[in-house]
Amino acid sequence: MLQISFSSEIRPVGGSLAVLVPQGETRPAVFTELDTALSGALSRAAKAEGFSGKEGTSCVVLAPSAAFERIVLVGLGKTEDVDAFAAEKAGGTAASLLGRAEKATLATGDLSGALAAHAALGAVLGAYHFGLYHGAPEALDNHKLQALSVLTPHAADADALWPSLLAVARGVVLARDLVSEPANVLNPVEFAERAQTLRAHGLEVEVLDRPAMEKLGFGALLGVAQAVPMSRAWWSCAGMVARPMPRRWLSWARG
Repeated sequence: MLQISFSSEIRPVGGSLAVLVPQGETRPAVFTELDTALSGALSRAAKAEGFSGKEGTSCVVLAPSAAFERIVLVGLGKTEDVDAFAAEKAGGTAASLLGRAEKATLATGDLSGALAAHAALGAVLGAYHFGLYHGAPEALDNHKLQALSVLTPHAADADALWPSLLAVARGVVLARDLVSEPANVLNPVEFAERAQTLRAHGLEVEVLDRPAMEKLGFGALLGVAQAVPMSRAWWSCAGMVARPMPRRWLSWARG
């Protein structure tokens, strides 16, 4: 999973960089400073590409100087409309376009610490790739990104929020991994064993074998699983979060 760090440094010095740009004439300071240092290369590229910072758009500038391999401009949309989801979407776009670099930087400009953290969450999810069974090295050429430094003047605020967002990212990555595994690998026993690893995160996990399922009257589920020579095909887990909230239940069946 992509490793995230937050830094209060404002100006990146080189490598692969993504800059989040709101829509409109006003550009963030990091864009203006970089553009000046690069003799207007970013402005020219944005004009040629028709990039205005509109949500969902991007502009890739390759090797604008000896120091930078690529600079990716990612549109945030109108400033007044930028929320957590917009920040996550932009972060995901940035990570996907920076995938050929092992390390990269994301400049969040004038975003708050909370929105910078959500952009980082989007980057983690955008960088996700299930390549466990890809034998050809070239298949992973666009998925090399391992570490992302997120630049924000509100690094302390982003750091404070990040643990809760990181938990969300880990949960999403686990779900994607499970969904992506072929059924002949993720059989009921293997599925149950992976589920039990969630106990390390404070979840209560109960795995039911066939007699227990028969006792509980799970006839329909057992009927589906008749052709599967596995002793366990169902598990449930219940977890309590740190704050006073209702118990949340999650159950899975695979057979």
